[in-house]
Amino acid sequence: MTLGLAILAGATFFFIKSSRKQTTPAPSPTTTTQPFQSELITDLNGQLDQNSPNLPIYPGAKLIKSFRKTFADKVGYTLVWESTQPVKTVMAWYTSELGKSGWTIAEGPEPTDSSQEQVALLTRPGYTINFIVRSDEDSQKTLISAESLIQ
Repeated sequence: MTLGLAILAGATFFFIKSSRKQTTPAPSPTTTTQPFQSELITDLNGQLDQNSPNLPIYPGAKLIKSFRKTFADKVGYTLVWESTQPVKTVMAWYTSELGKSGWTIAEGPEPTDSSQEQVALLTRPGYTINFIVRSDEDSQKTLISAESLIQ
């Protein structure tokens, strides 16, 4: 499962990095249909909607990306925050705070000694989340990514 989390972490941040733009967000969500798929992706323009996973937010972190993914009658989310604090500090805070909000850390965080990237699998009734805290060389910030699996 560790290799799977690592592969998913890389794929998630490739998607986030390739979609990251320095533009002013549109005032309303944008919906696109992916070719050859019936998955619908809605850009929530850095906002949460009423069904977004209720995760604790690291103090001072800013939500910079948010997407809702719909496949048939199932929904998932990708949320990305940005922080100025180091990876280890951010993940230590989440390790302490997630249980207080009803989340269980099913796997990870791993690798625990990494100052570049740490990955965890979070669960709560109705949600399974791939959770990644990663240093971004371009922005010199820490990215906090939560991708809920479509359920």
